[in-house]
Amino acid sequence: MVPVFLCFCFQDSFLTNLLTKAKINLYLRYNSLKLYKKNQNTFLFIQSKNKMSNRRNFLKIAGAGFTGSLFRPISSSASESSVSNSSVKIGVLLPHSNEHPNYAGSFLSGLKLAVNSGGLPEDKKIEVITEQINYGTRRISLVKAEQLITENKVNMLVGLLNSDVATEIGGLVKNAKLPAIIANAGENYLVNKAKENPYLFFNSLNLFQNSFLAGKYVVGKYGKNIAVVTSLYDSGYDSLFAFYKGVELAGGKITETYLKNENEDDFISKTLDSIKKETVNGIYVLLNGNLADDFLRTAFHQKFSLPIITTSFAADENRLVNVGEAANGIQSFQTWTKNLNNRENWDFVSAYKKKYLKEPDQFGFLGYETGLIINDSVLKCQGNISGNHIAHAIRSCKINSPGGKIYVNEKSGLVNNPLYLCETKMSGMNIPENEIIEQYTSISEFDENFIPLDTNLRSGFVNPYLFV
Repeated sequence: MVPVFLCFCFQDSFLTNLLTKAKINLYLRYNSLKLYKKNQNTFLFIQSKNKMSNRRNFLKIAGAGFTGSLFRPISSSASESSVSNSSVKIGVLLPHSNEHPNYAGSFLSGLKLAVNSGGLPEDKKIEVITEQINYGTRRISLVKAEQLITENKVNMLVGLLNSDVATEIGGLVKNAKLPAIIANAGENYLVNKAKENPYLFFNSLNLFQNSFLAGKYVVGKYGKNIAVVTSLYDSGYDSLFAFYKGVELAGGKITETYLKNENEDDFISKTLDSIKKETVNGIYVLLNGNLADDFLRTAFHQKFSLPIITTSFAADENRLVNVGEAANGIQSFQTWTKNLNNRENWDFVSAYKKKYLKEPDQFGFLGYETGLIINDSVLKCQGNISGNHIAHAIRSCKINSPGGKIYVNEKSGLVNNPLYLCETKMSGMNIPENEIIEQYTSISEFDENFIPLDTNLRSGFVNPYLFV
């Protein structure tokens, strides 16, 4: 028998710190344990202390050493032990976006602005602890969530996460009896497993509900024949299904779905040429970022006359300044716009501009609203900030937000809020602005039309929409 060597390679360098902690357990069994990083990879080298008969036995023992250390069960004492802390600790999971690098920072800025806005007693000030989670996929999100709970002893989690990934975290927070507010674009339907978890709460920008309303609206307003323009990425969430369902229930039909694949440079011009040859009454543009900008500009320069309805992200005013006149007349359903006429919104926009010297975007609003929910809940706890008390307080939350009157549905944990049909118009300074046309009520998260989506065999991207 000879000493056995093993090498584990992890493509996510964030595991380095966790593996370093695992050395405590592994050192009891092995002489040599080294971590080596090269580019984005982390290599773990292990040499056995004892001579072993085969590599399989060694792997079995080594695996028990570090996987047990990383993913041990979390006791509810992780949350209960922090009841008497002088501050309330909020652990925040933030993903990264190449296309929209400002969104995570905007969310955090809005969150901090709200929790630092006053109203809480001096002995219950809120401390925000952040962890980066790359693109917000399952493994890194679970690892970082556990780290915040067990090491940082947070009282609550907030995560910019896909709701499907949040469902996986649900077991973690339920075992720890620690509430988690999941914030996102609202790209996916909320499955029953998530709705039934008493420690999971969801606040979003309602892309799923807005897409459903857009489908019904465009048929009723413009006609039955609707074309969809989207990309391989943008179509990878439940929001496209919601739009289809809205069109169907309104008595319309999808004439064609134009799907952009990678490296298809002439997609926009080819798509517009094809649509001109069809009998189409309106177009739904489910695109984001530069691709959405390019589509709107190209349609404008080609004097495209069909009505276009899109998402709040393509019609985000912070992006539309790059589109200019080409954005005129574009319609979208939105959860919030800076021109909403209520006191809470005026105060929010003013405070955000004063603090950060720029206009808030949708994710800045989402962070701020999430912070207001946290403030309201901590105040209701009256000093008892155990996980159970905070979760109960969140479930009964009803507040006035910059987006209007909102409440948390007791049965689902989802924030219910008004939605707005907007149309982009040119201001006096020739800058595109979203004008509110009409207010709508969001479709229920329990609507029977979406039962087919409530399955364990779900497909699609697991990163939160726009964070890629």
